Amino acid sequence: SDDGKPLALEGAIFDIDKLKAYEKEIKESEEKYRLLFETMTQGVCFHDSDGKIFSANPSARRILGLSLWEIKDIYNNTEALRTIREDGSLYPYEDHPSMLALRTGKKINDKVMGVYNRKLDDYVWVNINSTPMFREGEKLPYQVYTTFEDITESKKAKDLLTESESKYR
Repeated sequence: SDDGKPLALEGAIFDIDKLKAYEKEIKESEEKYRLLFETMTQGVCFHDSDGKIFSANPSARRILGLSLWEIKDIYNNTEALRTIREDGSLYPYEDHPSMLALRTGKKINDKVMGVYNRKLDDYVWVNINSTPMFREGEKLPYQVYTTFEDITESKKAKDLLTESESKYR
């Protein structure tokens, strides 16, 4: 400096290569899970804390026979879903596994439900699992994710076998 005093330099050094590698790893992980979500054969829906569906994968849309917009609107129009139990009785929306998981905070597994598919003009049978998700330190779930698989063919085969055995007796 002009007055003969040494200049002081203060700063911090960051390893930008590690940061870039970490960002790349996160991006690759997100792409991998997005690909899984988009291509898996099971339906997947995410529900917010009120039960409203905010995300559904293509398999969910195919199995339910609804567009993403229609699925997101189910919360406002639960009659559009037309769900039944195995005995043919109505399966009210508030009793769906996703709603039970939200209310109880417990995972609900292996519930069978018939869902009317307008595109097929028939019921599709699904086996459903619903898992509540919690934020750290909170006791109530902030969302639920539901996975379901189409079991229509196996249910029809089982029903035919039961009917055949009944006739045989």
